[in-house]
Amino acid sequence: YITPDELANLYKSGETEDTFIADLVVGLTGQIK
Repeated sequence: YITPDELANLYKSGETEDTFIADLVVGLTGQIK
């Protein structure tokens, strides 16, 4: 299981260009914080 923060770090480091996942991460972290 990968945490939203880990996904955010992957996206920020450019390891993924999946904008859907990026938006999903933003939504998840927004709900958690």
